[in-house]
Amino acid sequence: MIATGFNRAALAGVTAGMAATFLGVGLARFAYTAILPELIQQEWFSEAEAAYLGAANLIGYAAGALLAVPVARRLGTVAIVLACGFLVVLSFIACAWPIAFSPYLIARAISGLCGAALMVLVPSAALTALQPGQRAKGASLVFTGVGLGILISATMVPLLAHDNLSHAWLALTATGALALWLLTRTFAAAIEAPGGPAPARLQTPPTTVPVSPWLIASVALAYAMDAIGFVPHTLFWVDYLQRELGLSVGASALHWGLFGVGAMCGPFVIARLGRQFGWHTLLVGALAVKGGAVLLPLVNANVVSLALSSVLVGALVPGLVAIVSGRMSELATATGHARLWGLATATFACAQGLAAALFAWFYDNVDNGANLIFAIGGGALLAGALIAESFHRRHAVRAVEFPDGVPARRNASSTCVTTYRNRGQQ
Repeated sequence: MIATGFNRAALAGVTAGMAATFLGVGLARFAYTAILPELIQQEWFSEAEAAYLGAANLIGYAAGALLAVPVARRLGTVAIVLACGFLVVLSFIACAWPIAFSPYLIARAISGLCGAALMVLVPSAALTALQPGQRAKGASLVFTGVGLGILISATMVPLLAHDNLSHAWLALTATGALALWLLTRTFAAAIEAPGGPAPARLQTPPTTVPVSPWLIASVALAYAMDAIGFVPHTLFWVDYLQRELGLSVGASALHWGLFGVGAMCGPFVIARLGRQFGWHTLLVGALAVKGGAVLLPLVNANVVSLALSSVLVGALVPGLVAIVSGRMSELATATGHARLWGLATATFACAQGLAAALFAWFYDNVDNGANLIFAIGGGALLAGALIAESFHRRHAVRAVEFPDGVPARRNASSTCVTTYRNRGQQ
């Protein structure tokens, strides 16, 4: 293996991770955003029912994020991953015909639950096949699966759905089956690779001095605010562009494609910026930028503003996943990162599911509800940036006042690095 390349096990892990994020999130989650307007226009479901179907997927995602690890420990990771991949593909088949609302709702919830299991289990397990210095690069490749799924949903799905919704769902079935085949061929080889390093991390572990639990909780809370701001674009964006702003099917599909381009580029950009600015600075900045991008259509709905909103939010959907993981890696010991990342993921999933259910109700029952959803989402993201920054500042002040009680880190993301070191380093 060359210094910057992947060996066979590492390549299998990255491939499995890309296939899992592509199937479990890129298709199972984001393809529905492009399909939602056609579900209404072709009278498969009402506006309220279509919104609730989208919310059911996110609620299922919350359940999957909470259940994935304990169930995998009990039944085996490989078996659960392959079963979930199969159920996601099966859910596409179930949605290919205008069946009753309740079975459709169950199919969408199952796709969310199983998609979350793929997202939680596969990337973390696959990245253990990489050397520590390769994990940032590997994670960037793994999360491009999300963007690739969005790109396919932006190009293939609107064209097929406009003529026949069944054709769109069957095309997703075929594409998902191909991803499942790839996952089946690579995941077992990656997870069974001998000698893989244990925790999948984006940075070198910090010193093992305890950190304030309030600081950790503030990062998880900021991530929950990101979950609220995540919903408007990922659930309602295409429908909002068509029915609220009057864009054509082609124009809205183009903006969804820009969202996918951003999602593919975001992880690579974040990996580079994280090394330059540090994860805390990047977390606050990304939340603020994403909040502004979600609010941008309310301020100005011209083509440039809408394109900018699509690209920025798309880039920061997977980008903030990497940022929060990196920030948690700073605050955790080598053995504690998995626990903190699990806490953050579960918090995100629960906030996302609750926000999706609430926004679906707003969308149908509140005057000007679509604009209200984007206003709440953007405001939540800006609030998340304030939460992360304010608790970080309190921690920095406390570090100066009580240097023995707070960890010392030589890291660009800590404002107190240059002001103290722990006594063992003096």
